[in-house]
Amino acid sequence: MKLAQKTSMQMHSMQFSENVALKTGLLTDVSKELMEKVKEEECNFNNSILKQNVVRKYGIAPCQKFHLEYLEKSGTIIKIERYLDINLLHKAILHLISKQGLLRSILVKEEEEYLWQEYNVPEKLSIPYVDLSEYDPEFNKEFLKINIGQYFTKGYEKEKSLLYKMLLVKENLKDYLLVLPFSHAIFDAMSSEILSRKIFEYYDALENGKDITDAEVESYESYIEQVKQGSKSITEEEVINVFGLEEFERYLSKIEDTSSKCGIAKVTAFNYDISLEEIQKSNFGGESSEIPLELVNSVCQKHFSIPKVPIYMIGYGRKYEEKTYFNTIGEFIDLIPILGCNDGNDKRKLMEQAQDKLNISSKHGINFFNLIFGKEISESDKKMQYLMKKHSLEHSIVFNFQGKFEKEEDQFINDLILGENTNYEMLGFVPRMQFNARCYKDMVRITVFLAFASEEEKIRELLNTELENILKSTM
Repeated sequence: MKLAQKTSMQMHSMQFSENVALKTGLLTDVSKELMEKVKEEECNFNNSILKQNVVRKYGIAPCQKFHLEYLEKSGTIIKIERYLDINLLHKAILHLISKQGLLRSILVKEEEEYLWQEYNVPEKLSIPYVDLSEYDPEFNKEFLKINIGQYFTKGYEKEKSLLYKMLLVKENLKDYLLVLPFSHAIFDAMSSEILSRKIFEYYDALENGKDITDAEVESYESYIEQVKQGSKSITEEEVINVFGLEEFERYLSKIEDTSSKCGIAKVTAFNYDISLEEIQKSNFGGESSEIPLELVNSVCQKHFSIPKVPIYMIGYGRKYEEKTYFNTIGEFIDLIPILGCNDGNDKRKLMEQAQDKLNISSKHGINFFNLIFGKEISESDKKMQYLMKKHSLEHSIVFNFQGKFEKEEDQFINDLILGENTNYEMLGFVPRMQFNARCYKDMVRITVFLAFASEEEKIRELLNTELENILKSTM
């Protein structure tokens, strides 16, 4: 009896293994077939744009030089929960491409310098499409997990290729995913918002039989011309004093000196979450969005044993003097130097100080990326450029407040980078330390990137102790 039971169990086990192998093989075969089709349609999409006539060439932005050096990846996924007319979606996307020059541009190299080569608008186009509605939900889940991740991390040819891709995935009758991997050189956080808003603004107009009425979009070329003009209505010495650039450089030098004690560089990343309930219980006097910068500053003060912390705060860089670029897809970010210190006064002071610096750079047309990477710098800005270029960005501390997000929309990108294992292909450039802060309905999340994994344990401990101190001091 026991032998019969054992034999029966072995047969079930073998059968199970065969079924698993069969399902795995089927998944691999079908996935490969579907993605081969995507590759073919992707080629057709590219050709529909790149076979048009060239309309202009112009130089790249200083911030783009940085992103191209590190081949950084970006992008977004839009979840669509509605019946969808795919032909109307293609028309909406075509209109978007007609308004956004970088979406029909490639990089070309002339005399060792990169230029954007912009093409005319095609008469029609269609984006790659995968229909998963006829497959089992379990298959769909595995397909998306494996293939969409790879689709994001694959990257691009730097030259003579569009620096983005588009893929529509149909999960069922009313559920779609619009998958949009981009090179960071042409896509920032606000670009994601503009793209998703504009596509469906155009789609809704077409669906309702209306003409698309759209505000004029400032060209990316116009932005590049703007930042290359340099600062206006402010002297070099005033900029150096207002931003404390000499002191900023001295403290950055102190941080750089500690690198040799950290051992071999090995990148690591993790999320640090702060619940809103915890903040509310502390009677914190300000907005929850003010906590991350205070916390980062306190952590770095303790970690590096310095009274002032040189932090590059990422600014959106879409307003210079009276000109704005709030409807233009592209990379606009700038690095704004701020010196953080805790002097016992209002804890919101540091965020207010940072906002002042952002406003000053906007008002006077100051672009710090231009000082670091630009070649056409006037003689009156040479000292600023010297101070900004004295230390490599690899030794810097970067803080990026990215705004408010829905956690569900954000989950795929978060899992792609910080899933079971850190996805180093998606990380791109990692300075000595970078802290990205996002606000959700129930928490504030700080994603921490460290160039030296050996510092992770101490940084985690400091985040806990300094958060406790900040929340206590506001009660």
